[in-house]
Amino acid sequence: MSQGRYGAPTERDVWDPPASAPAVRGPGRRRRRRLVWLLAVLVLVMLLVAAALFGSVGLTLDGSTMVRDGSYSFKLPGVWWPSAGDRGAVGNAVDFYRGPSTAAGRLHVAVTRERRRTTLRELQQIVGFRVTTVARGRIVKRMSRVRLGGEEAIQLDYTFDSKGTPAYTRQILCPHDGAIYSVMVLAVPYLGSGFDQAADAVTRQILRTWSWSWRWT
Repeated sequence: MSQGRYGAPTERDVWDPPASAPAVRGPGRRRRRRLVWLLAVLVLVMLLVAAALFGSVGLTLDGSTMVRDGSYSFKLPGVWWPSAGDRGAVGNAVDFYRGPSTAAGRLHVAVTRERRRTTLRELQQIVGFRVTTVARGRIVKRMSRVRLGGEEAIQLDYTFDSKGTPAYTRQILCPHDGAIYSVMVLAVPYLGSGFDQAADAVTRQILRTWSWSWRWT
């Protein structure tokens, strides 16, 4: 209805145009808005999942897994998961990661640290004895020299039984900062062949990306 001279309501004139009906949104527009909201929620969930994955596992932008400790860091190719239960079964272990299944068996990577002042030459002389007596293993590949984080290290392969389960280990040993660091690439259970093919890429990336951090105290 229209307003009078002093603001009082008056009756609608029969010639006044009819009041326009309220706009009604079509069902297509409502569906589009709902789809936009669903897509926005989906993107948010994916971002939260990605952030959780990168934070808990340490994934890098190139798809590798970053392992960090107070005294070192390195990358593993692909997605690897930390396994505290397995770490507890390895003496002096500071990191233990469970990796992919391969033709040689499921791969694992363990890092141990033993406070012991020794030279690389002394380490070469005792490592064979420790493999055969402590690990009760059998060396299957000649010891070789490598560099870990720019420092001289040794590498050897051996097999052993882990509580009745066959295992194959590639071990890198390096004296550093008053301790012996050992990086082990393990196939457990070992299926009998194919270890080199399964572990070579892992070994190369560890040696290429290993970096020493500040002094361990």
